[in-house]
Amino acid sequence: MPDTLTFNEQKATEAAALLLNLKGGRSDYWWIIKMLYLVDREAFKRWERPVTYDFYESLPYGPVLMTVYNIIVKNAPSVFWKRYIGTLPKYSEVQLNGSPAPIRKLSRAETELLSELFEEFGHFSGGDLVKYTHTLPEWHDPHGSAIPIDLAELLQVLGYRPEDIKRIESELKEEEVLDSVLGR
Repeated sequence: MPDTLTFNEQKATEAAALLLNLKGGRSDYWWIIKMLYLVDREAFKRWERPVTYDFYESLPYGPVLMTVYNIIVKNAPSVFWKRYIGTLPKYSEVQLNGSPAPIRKLSRAETELLSELFEEFGHFSGGDLVKYTHTLPEWHDPHGSAIPIDLAELLQVLGYRPEDIKRIESELKEEEVLDSVLGR
């Protein structure tokens, strides 16, 4: 298993922008962070691969995508993300900076997944999604801190057998090497 996956800024931005567009262009921080976590979780469940390739941690607010969290909450640099999505710290919100990011990296299946999850969870508030993600078995209360969510544990709670988990981890490592060689 790669220690961490290589975050795909463009796919994460496209996914976030699509969700924000469906939400009316603006949401609270936790809504978008949680929706993207649920997207990656469901993508692993369906296709053995995430959409964002972010890494996950249990925070007091539930499981989160840490790179996305750091971009939004900690103002980490992210040129592509910030071109399309602005953070409004005073209101603890994010909003589209005009038009959503054009869909160039997301597959049709991924955009359909985003729409499906919006149908299921789009009406929730960020607080509702925090409560919901506290019920997920991979989340462990960090008691004010942060605990990494091991990908093998996530895959296990999604129903994968140990031999499948090893295979998926091996394939993800191979993808990382191939992406670095090809400069993707």
